[in-house]
Formats: sequence, C-alpha cells, structure tokens
Amino acid sequence: MQIMEERHSAVDDWLRRISTNDTRVPAYEICMRTMDMLSELSTACEKQQTRVKLILDDMKQKENEYKSEGLVRNKQQKLPVCNC
Repeated sequence: MQIMEERHSAVDDWLRRISTNDTRVPAYEICMRTMDMLSELSTACEKQQTRVKLILDDMKQKENEYKSEGLVRNKQQKLPVCNC
C-alpha cells in the first residue's frame, strides 16, 4: 500500500508540474493499472525532456563556437567595410 501511495504522490506531482494555469489535473482512478500507465508516461516524458535539453544545450554551444570562429576569421581576413 505504501508503494501505491508513493507512486500516486510522484504521479500527482508530475501532473501538477506539467499542467498550466488554465488547466486543472483531471480526476483519475487511483489503482495499480492507472498508476503503472501514468508512471510510465511521466518517465518517458522526463527522459524526452532531458534529451531535448541536451540537444538545445549542444546547439547553443555550437552557435557560440561558430560565432567566435566567424569573428576570428573575419579579423584575420580584414574584410573591407562597406559605407553604404
């Protein structure tokens, strides 16, 4: 019974985190099957969020590297300035 309460608490916390101010967490049946499905869903969503964050962090790092590389290359080439 304690395991079920822990799972319910974890699922309920996750549902509250992902819900917006405009939506409420809908009522759901608290049984083993529901807790299994919601636990799996929360785990999958959290893993996906972690993957997305890693990809975004990598893209930001690459962007900074490309920008700094471009600045260095531009300084080395001493490109003419257009006074248009």
